Amino acid sequence: PELRTNIVSENRVEKLSRAYPVSERKNKNLTAENLLNASTAASALLTWVDALLAWAKENKIVTPLQNNLNRSKAELASINSELHQLEVKTMTLEATLNELEKKLLAGQEAAAKLKREADELNRRVNAANKLIAGFDGERKRWTESMANLREDRNRLVGDCLAASAFLSYLGAFTY
Repeated sequence: PELRTNIVSENRVEKLSRAYPVSERKNKNLTAENLLNASTAASALLTWVDALLAWAKENKIVTPLQNNLNRSKAELASINSELHQLEVKTMTLEATLNELEKKLLAGQEAAAKLKREADELNRRVNAANKLIAGFDGERKRWTESMANLREDRNRLVGDCLAASAFLSYLGAFTY
């Protein structure tokens, strides 16, 4: 339960403290214990007035502190609410970051695979270019060989005729 601080008004507390000052009593023997011998009601009333004045004095200190505490509690609740919202936002951002990191890793793996394939294709292209360059030398040789074969074809009839004449000439001398 909340303490009710507005039971007695400031005006009444000032009047009581002027009429019955606790620390500046003219009669120092005027205490609740001494007054108890004369009147129980007066002793209780004096105890109540002293307690009320002490409470009012402390209440002037406690009330601003209580107000500050309530403001601080409200600020804390607001800050905790903001903190919770930021934590939720942070969690969603972390989840998004994790997904993006996975996508980045997958993309890097795909890029590495494509780079390996590109390197392999470049190696094959270079080998094919070397082969084609090697075939260029072969082409020259084959062209020359074809020219020689054409010439040999043109001379073939004559060479066959010369070979058969030679064999005919040698045939008579073999037996």
